[in-house]
Amino acid sequence: MNCTLVKQLPNHCVPACLESVAKDSGITSITQKDIVRQFPNVFPNGVLNDLNESPNLENVVRDLGLADRIFQIPFQGVQNLAALYRKNEMLLMWSDPAKHCVRVCSCDLSSQVITVMDPEQNELQTYDVARLNSLAPSLVYFKRRGY
Repeated sequence: MNCTLVKQLPNHCVPACLESVAKDSGITSITQKDIVRQFPNVFPNGVLNDLNESPNLENVVRDLGLADRIFQIPFQGVQNLAALYRKNEMLLMWSDPAKHCVRVCSCDLSSQVITVMDPEQNELQTYDVARLNSLAPSLVYFKRRGY
């Protein structure tokens, strides 16, 4: 799967990930600036107001035309992530050591490694199980367009 790299503006990791998803879904007119401007209550100063307020994020995803619903679960291992990834867009979000979001771009079960688009670094990175376990991320996922 291709993941368009999007360099985040300061504190705009979730909007940057959503911009990447939109571009790869064929919606090229959406930018992270537009997302923050359109949803100021969800992204004050670019930062997602609260990861646990998924209805806010769900409304954003719906209004952008990316999906009708989102789901949020704790990271439960690479096997689970790989199974969900087959038909879903996935974002990993965590708050320790700092609040951040990355987009899942691929999952290799044989090596137990996932590749993510990290908008803060503006590059693809690999995360192994130990790193994922240490971050204890939430998986936010929604059906890819066409599924």
